Amino acid sequence: FREYLAAAVVLLVVITSGSCFGWVTPLLPRLLDPLSDFPMTPSEVSWMIAVLEIGNVLSPLFAGVLADVLGRKFFIFINGPIFIITWITIAYTHSMVIVYVCRIVQGAAFGLVFTVVPLYLGEIASADVRGTVTGVFQTAFYGGMLFEYVIGPFVKAFTLTMLSLIFPVMFVLCFIWAPESPYYFIVKEKYDRAEESLKRLRGGVTDEEVKEELETMKKNVKEEMCNKASWMDVIGSASARRALLIVNIAGGVKVFSGIPAILSYATQLFSYSDFVISADTTTMIMGGTLFVSTFFSSVLTDIAGRRPLLLISSIGCALSLFIISVYLYVKDKTSYDVAHLGWIPPVFIMAYCLLLSFGIEPVSMIYRSEMFPANTRGIAASINSLNFSIGAFLTIKFYQVFDDLVGLYFIYFLFSMSCVVGSVLIYIYAIETKGKTLAEVQEQIARSVGGPSQSNIELTKC
Repeated sequence: FREYLAAAVVLLVVITSGSCFGWVTPLLPRLLDPLSDFPMTPSEVSWMIAVLEIGNVLSPLFAGVLADVLGRKFFIFINGPIFIITWITIAYTHSMVIVYVCRIVQGAAFGLVFTVVPLYLGEIASADVRGTVTGVFQTAFYGGMLFEYVIGPFVKAFTLTMLSLIFPVMFVLCFIWAPESPYYFIVKEKYDRAEESLKRLRGGVTDEEVKEELETMKKNVKEEMCNKASWMDVIGSASARRALLIVNIAGGVKVFSGIPAILSYATQLFSYSDFVISADTTTMIMGGTLFVSTFFSSVLTDIAGRRPLLLISSIGCALSLFIISVYLYVKDKTSYDVAHLGWIPPVFIMAYCLLLSFGIEPVSMIYRSEMFPANTRGIAASINSLNFSIGAFLTIKFYQVFDDLVGLYFIYFLFSMSCVVGSVLIYIYAIETKGKTLAEVQEQIARSVGGPSQSNIELTKC
């Protein structure tokens, strides 16, 4: 229970990140309306959305490394005040430049959250619940987006911005009492504090069980931390490169399936289709679909396993996106009347969201917390977050560019083909980590490349 409680508290800042990402979406129709109080061009709107990812590109460069030095808790906590200050500034400013700057700063906090929170969740959870605790990260993120989708269409931009303060304020008040990761204390050789942290997280177990788990952690960390890691250590062995490859395949399929752009431009796509339900309502349904499905999928990863869910998810997403692409092509490039087919984009976007949330979404986050030993976990998290941020920026920015130059159908065709390529790579490289300790995952990766594990390589250097 205490593991879940600690996870619930830290996930408040993930909800805040989701609200930052979803904030623009319900405001899009008003921003693009020439008669609105603050009209914007499509290009300006695309930058409004994309600047979040500029900040997101910057912070992962140092977040993982400094989290190894100063602690996971510190770099998670500071995001609360950052979000509070930027939301208040956005609410009261009349300068577009200041709004852009605040969005970049929020993006930097976004990057800290996506880099450090998965590490923290993976390290505080025991092996049998790690998939659930880590996988619910995406549920929290979509919960924040859903909040914006549901409230946004009915209130002014100022009101929506002020309401977005609820979650970071709650986070600051609650997370200050949360325990630090026991792995971090062990790395710093603060064993008494590590034991205290572990006792707080494992309520209901005996002191002997806590000491036994602590000794196992100490043994694993000692092996993994034998030498201090550098950026090159993340690619310095076959097993390290394989781990990085697997995590980036899962994350790459997620981002290049188009999820950042699809979520940002949802109301625009639904307005374009001839569907009986309004674009705002359909967007709310999409957000609700993601929120509910990712909640159940986080449990499913510990039942069905990571690899099967990844394969089913990527293949299903490819098919759904391809059907949308065909619909958009017929609508734009032929004289065929598709008015009676207006249900296709919303229905298959929902199918895409369901399939994504039952595989690619949770597993990509779980892999990030499982694949690397303690001495490279922070650096690897920085690399993974950086790659995802760059991919998200490109996906969001070029969505509007390709729409203007070629058409929406081409964008969704590219998203579909990305999932096809990803399915092949997942089949070749992805491994099953369900129910395994972090040390066992290292051994499995080593066996897959026919060499020693990353931990053992470090041990031989001592």
